[in-house]
Amino acid sequence: MSDKKKLNGETPENDNYREELDELVRIFREELDKALDEAEDEAVDEIQDDVDYEVQGYNPKEVSRDESRKPIVDFDNNCECCGERPRGTRKNPNSTFCEECEAILEKYPYDWKGLVAIIVILGVMIFGAINFAMDVPVFSHMKTGDKFVSEKKYYSAIHEYEMAEINIDEKVRENYKNLYGKRVISGYYALDMDTVNTSLLYLDDKTLDLYFFKDVKAVSDEISAMQATLMIIQQNLKDFEEDDYDDVVATLEALSGKKIYVKNDMFYDELDTDYKPDGTEDVYICDEGWLNVYKYAAAQTSKKDDSVLIGHLEKAIGSNPYIDRVWSTVLASAYVEAGEYDKAVTLAKEIKEMNAEGVDYNWVMSLVYRYRDKDYQKAIDISVAGLNGLAKLDDAYNLVASLGFTLSMQKTLNLVMLGKYTDAYTSAEECCQYQMDAMSTTDSQSRDILAILALATKNTETYDELEKEIKDAGEYAVPFSDDVKNYKEGKITLEEIVMSGRYDIL
Repeated sequence: MSDKKKLNGETPENDNYREELDELVRIFREELDKALDEAEDEAVDEIQDDVDYEVQGYNPKEVSRDESRKPIVDFDNNCECCGERPRGTRKNPNSTFCEECEAILEKYPYDWKGLVAIIVILGVMIFGAINFAMDVPVFSHMKTGDKFVSEKKYYSAIHEYEMAEINIDEKVRENYKNLYGKRVISGYYALDMDTVNTSLLYLDDKTLDLYFFKDVKAVSDEISAMQATLMIIQQNLKDFEEDDYDDVVATLEALSGKKIYVKNDMFYDELDTDYKPDGTEDVYICDEGWLNVYKYAAAQTSKKDDSVLIGHLEKAIGSNPYIDRVWSTVLASAYVEAGEYDKAVTLAKEIKEMNAEGVDYNWVMSLVYRYRDKDYQKAIDISVAGLNGLAKLDDAYNLVASLGFTLSMQKTLNLVMLGKYTDAYTSAEECCQYQMDAMSTTDSQSRDILAILALATKNTETYDELEKEIKDAGEYAVPFSDDVKNYKEGKITLEEIVMSGRYDIL
């Protein structure tokens, strides 16, 4: 066996040989460094000893370096790897390595640890790039949604946040708590409680307690307080008749400022002497806004004067953002019915500020133009403007279906006032279709106005179909209103029906 093979062989003898060789190399290098340092120190000392001498008769030849002297180690000609043996091999005399080092490098040409490090770095970079590519659309939609929220365009914001959620992998969806917090806020201000409730499922109490989620927690607390209040109100009013106005109001007033205890999905109010709180309950205060809303409902059922209805609603407004957004529109229509048009217009402008994409403003102003100004075309125009505004939004189909039917009804009624019965019939069909698309269960008014217009335009086939639907529904049927019967019998005109206010649906 040759020396080269012995050097590269993996045997215990060769391991000992390598260890001895490495030790010799180490000793040699230490001695070499030591000799060079000493030589340098001596040269410095000689220069310092003669620093004051006067240079005379300087002869370069006398002090020139002996060209025959060679350095102890020839760094220019030795192996670049070990620095000890002459460079060059039998295969390649010009090689910068010696025979032994080149043999080792041929067998182990790369540092495996370096390769592993490179692979790991590349893997991390690729993984990061993939995640970045996935997160770009998520954060892009979130950023756009934030912009819409700042502009109070809550329908568009909800759509953008929904698109962000679609781009999230289902496995990591719970990690995007910030997104769900944003969805809670936008959904709450847009009165989209489905979005709010589904988003809150991703936010636990620990998350809601973080400072960053303080606004989301405030909304969550408001919703919980409203739910608790509604449950207590319903429990206390379940035995009353619809016309027990005074007793209903007295019961509601007794709940004002009272605590509500919630434990194990059960609700108890402070007046319940059978329940003793033990400190483990969630505690809320009855929401004054909802107490007044129920007083309004009782007053409406009992056919109280407009001043009574308006009084309850005015006290309800300002309780919380949800009530303001829902019941301000009802209050505005009550102002119109009472002839207080200036108050209705002022409130309509406030309603518009609550949601830049909302159409309640259009609805209220269409009432004002019809009842106050008798400007039916202007009422139609503002209704159509609201419908067109919804149609331009990303979620147009659902928004027009769920919100557009109120404007479509206003368009229908004002077309009647202009004597355009055929156009009004088409508009009434549109209104019914919107309610069907939205799966609304309160479509009897739009159905009845369609039946009346079918009679007015001699569309007997449509009228017969509607009549058959009522008959087929059996005990669950909602019969035609008296207006349909009276119009059919010629006891009331279309204009009288329109101006009665019975079809100004929300």
